Amino acid sequence: MNSKELILLLSAVATIVACIFTILFGAPPAIIAIRQLISDSSPNVAQGASTPSLLATLPSDVATQQPTIVVATQAPSAANATQTASIVPATRTPTISRPTSTRTVTRPPAPPPPNCASGSLAGKVASDIPGTRLCIGIAVSSVVDSNTKRRDVYSIDLVAGQEVRFTSTSRGCVNYRVLNPSSTSIESSRVSEAFSARCEEQWQANFTPAVSGTYYLEVEARGTGQTYTLSLKNTGLIIPGNLVQSDIPGTRLALGSTVSSVVDSNTKRRDVYSIDLVVGQEVRFTSTSRGCVNYRVLNPSSTSIESSRVSEAFSARCEEQWQANFTPAISGTYYLEVEARGTGQTYTLSVKVLR
Repeated sequence: MNSKELILLLSAVATIVACIFTILFGAPPAIIAIRQLISDSSPNVAQGASTPSLLATLPSDVATQQPTIVVATQAPSAANATQTASIVPATRTPTISRPTSTRTVTRPPAPPPPNCASGSLAGKVASDIPGTRLCIGIAVSSVVDSNTKRRDVYSIDLVAGQEVRFTSTSRGCVNYRVLNPSSTSIESSRVSEAFSARCEEQWQANFTPAVSGTYYLEVEARGTGQTYTLSLKNTGLIIPGNLVQSDIPGTRLALGSTVSSVVDSNTKRRDVYSIDLVVGQEVRFTSTSRGCVNYRVLNPSSTSIESSRVSEAFSARCEEQWQANFTPAISGTYYLEVEARGTGQTYTLSVKVLR
């Protein structure tokens, strides 16, 4: 390739670059200046030689678009001939805007857990243990009749220390009874009652189980065609119920600490704590309970409450607000018994050093 052909090639390349640059980014004065410089530097170009025209390569609708660019071409003349310019409208890549849409998705309500009763259960509820499963957070309705369907019986899985609330409304007063997990048959009177309420039309009761297990709720008619609604929910109160031992050696209670628990005269009769005390160091016991409970402090020589092998230091019976000071005569591990006198009795307890 001789120098003349090289100059023509460079001129064509510069023209193409200028056109592309303008299409993408607008007018390119710097590139046009370069193109002009290349054209000026070719004095010996033969007459009739010219750079290829780009007009034929542009889209047909380009002429209607702005801005425009200047593409220099070499007129067929002698060297150093006067340059002419062709006006070529610029094109830009159109921006496509895609419409966006927002869809609101309505989720259907979550179905009840498997095997959980829900909705209207008239004629479908069991009349004895093991009952029809009732789940926490689900409301049901049914009907009982003193002549034809005397009772509805539900089974309820409860967790130790987790308080629940029963709520029911009936047409005419009905009887309610909550039974402990050891119950096996209402018809045969083989039951252990946790608590009950008689002849209630608007009934609400909180219950904190002392042990985990399957409890039972009996709804008993006192009239004809008595409809009712019933629900069960968590109150949010959680007490570590079955973490405390029921006999010596007990669960360790550190001086200065506060604990909460629950006892039940049917399912967890007592909580037993072990406390390390120092001779001559006075301590104070403080407790508050739901319903009165019994307290007893036992000496280090005690070995078993269940077997009555104990040595009692002092005690208090049926106290809801209890406070007592004690100064041990010897150092050692003493024991504190908290004994239930009712169902689902929650309490808080602390022991601290006075001096």
